[in-house]
Order: sequence, then structure tokens, then C-alpha cells
Amino acid sequence: MRLTNAKIDFWIKHNFNVLLKGKHGIGKTMRIKERFESAGLQWAYFSAATLDPWVDFIGIPRESTDENGVKFLDLIRPKLFATDKIEAIFIDEYNRAPPKIKNAIMELIQFKSINGKKFNNLRMVWGAINPDDEGYDVEPLDPAQIDRFHVIYDMPYEVDNEYFVNKYGENGRISVVWWKNLDEELKNQISPRRLEYALDMFMVGGDVTDVFPPKVNSHELIDQLDNGMYKEKLHELFIRGNEKESIKWLKKENFYIGTIDLILDSGEYMKFFVPLMTDEKLAVLLNDQPQVAVLFYSTQSYDKFKDIVDPIIEASKNSKDGDGNKSYPILLRWKENSISVKEVNMPSILEAVIAKEDNASALIGSEINRTRVLDILTSGDYGNNNKEILAFLMELVIRSSATYNIIKAIDLIKEFNTGQVKFVIKHLNNYSQCVYVRIDVMTNKLKKIFLEYGIRYV
Repeated sequence: MRLTNAKIDFWIKHNFNVLLKGKHGIGKTMRIKERFESAGLQWAYFSAATLDPWVDFIGIPRESTDENGVKFLDLIRPKLFATDKIEAIFIDEYNRAPPKIKNAIMELIQFKSINGKKFNNLRMVWGAINPDDEGYDVEPLDPAQIDRFHVIYDMPYEVDNEYFVNKYGENGRISVVWWKNLDEELKNQISPRRLEYALDMFMVGGDVTDVFPPKVNSHELIDQLDNGMYKEKLHELFIRGNEKESIKWLKKENFYIGTIDLILDSGEYMKFFVPLMTDEKLAVLLNDQPQVAVLFYSTQSYDKFKDIVDPIIEASKNSKDGDGNKSYPILLRWKENSISVKEVNMPSILEAVIAKEDNASALIGSEINRTRVLDILTSGDYGNNNKEILAFLMELVIRSSATYNIIKAIDLIKEFNTGQVKFVIKHLNNYSQCVYVRIDVMTNKLKKIFLEYGIRYV
């Protein structure tokens, strides 16, 4: 869980002793310094590795003489504590201190004193340590030392986005996104502090590669810093509508990773950018993102992308998990609705409707295809005892917008007996729709059946 400023401020307000634990370079010291100063505290910083409790806190002895001429040793207090106004002490690298120092600090933490010498205004003592089990040159704290702190907080190894944006603006945000996309090995080599060094180097015109380890592809970050935040770049490409430049950017893996969620969240972005992606990325999106499948179904020619989509459909058909792929039925319907009028023939119609496959609906998905289908059925021997053919014709009547097609379909339906028509119409899902057809082409038999089952005609 991220350590918020509100939580730190609460600890300060209530005078809690706090120990922050975490890897190097994650901002432990920076966060404490920032919040102490924000709270207006009089505070002091010490590095435990070089700390001397007597010299740094109590003072050094010198010879003095009292009013009776008696000589004695007096202590000259450090200037920092001479006025006794210090309210908070921060001890960095606490577990790098030798045992003598840690023992002295135990008294300071609990009683706000050293060897009985009280610090009257001291409210809290905070510390920061690295883990003792990850290769750091540190000593474990014993239970009594840990128990002196009210709060022991493990800080996660991550970049503080708020801090980087406040310090570096847009470049800070770019760097945070870049760092988060690194693999774990590289993240461990590039601490948030080292990322800060890199930005400092970049801001003064230096070579960022001088800061990073050799394995790091520094040019990826430099490119992003030079070209601005991906979000802004994406918007710029969209506004300009330059497909050639957009294709170049979409091939950059970091740009793709940094922008794909933005693209999928915007219908306009999807329409422009997704068709420009590589076949490999497009195949993944069409398979995994139903909204992309819907977009292509409604705006793109299937023939243009059939080499990508056909393998997805086949894989889904043959997969046990095919039913769980939400893109599959959309892609299948896209393919079936791409059937050209020239491909429609009597065998394909009969095969489709008798097998009750979705491509039956595809064959009547457009008025031009409905006309072609009816021409074939009118001229052929479709078999007037086939209920599937009848259901197909009834659906066509309900869906068609052309009177001449409805008339053709009704003429074919007349060949079926009343019982067959009733059976089919009872099982149609669309019978509440209105059929726009002239009354004079309707037989009394059909009028009666239509009215019985709620199909309105005008």
C-alpha cells in the first residue's frame, strides 16, 4: 500500500516514533524531510553510520572554574541543541550503526534523553533502514530496538508518481510510465533515485546512458522524453491523421504498451489506429477484445482481413473454450455477412437453413441478398414440407423492407399448409414486429395466422 502524506502527517501530529523500512533509492529520506518541513518542525538529520551520541547530542567536555575557583569539566553542547528547540530527530541508515550507537539511540527514542540528559522539546525520533536479508551491509535490529518505534512501515519498491511529476512535470510522468514497464531485473538495477539522476542528467543536456547500467535501453526513455508523453503524442497523431507516421509509432513496443488502453477506451481512436496495427497485434486484439471485433464488423471489409480472422475462427471452433471467446460469434457473423450475392446458390441456402446455421441469417442480412435468395427459392424445388425452409421464409418476411420481396416470400409461404405456418410462426422470436405489405397480397389464411400470433401488417 502506498504511503500517503496524510498518513505521515498523522504520525507527526501525534508524536509517534516511526521506522521506515525499504530498499535503497525509494525516497525514504526525501519523504521524511518533506513532511517534517511541511509540518514546520525544528528537526535534525543524522547518519547512524557516523553518529557519535556524545559529540552530536550531549557535547564535548572542557575545563571550567566556578566562582570559588574550583575547577570542573563542563560540556559544550552542539550548536544544534544549544537552545534545546529540536522537536524531531531523523536517524538515517539506523541499522548501519555500531552496537554502541544503537544502544544509545534506544534511550533517545523511548525517553528523549541520552544518559539521562533530557531533550525537553523533542517530540519524536524517526529512522530509516534497508532490509537485512537482501544483501545490504547492515545488521539486524534486535526486538528491543524495533520495539522502541510505534510504527514500523515497509515501503514498497516503486516510483512515487506525485513526487516525479511535481519535480519534473511532464518528463516526470513519462519516466514513471517507462520505469513501470521495465522487467523486475532492470527495476532492481534502476532505483527510483537512479531514475531521478537520469532525469537530472537529461534536464541539463547530459548523456542519460552515463547514469544507467549497460543492459538498460536508455534510448527508449530518451525517445519518449524527446517526443513528449505518449498520451499527447497519440492525440497529435490522431488529429493529424497521418497513417504512415502512426504506423511507425504503433510498431514501437513501448508506445504500443503505453497507449493501447487509451486506444481501446475511445471509439474514434479505435477506428483510426487499430486497422493500422501489425497483423500480429491485430490478431490478438480481434481475438481478445470484443469491442474491436464489433468495430471491424461494422466498418471494415472482411476480405481485407480474412487472412487474420479465418485462423481465429477456426481455432475457436476447434477449442474447448471456444464458447467462452466473446469475439468468436462476432467474427463469425462478420465472415458470414460478407458472403457475396454471387456466392449464394440453391445448395448453400438449403444446407444453411436445414442445418440451422447462423449463415442462414447472413444470407438474408441485406436486401440485395434477400432478393437473390428469393429468386433462387422461387425457381427451385425447395420442398414444401421443410419447416426450416418455412421458418427461413417467415423470418425473411418479417425482416424485409422491400414489398416485392415480401410478396415473393408470401407466395412461397402459400405453398405450405396452415398447420405448418402456425407451427413455425409460434417459434419465431420476431413475431411482434410489423410487416409492411399491401393487404391485397395477403391471403385470408395468412392474415388470420398473423393476427393470431401478433404479427401486425399494414
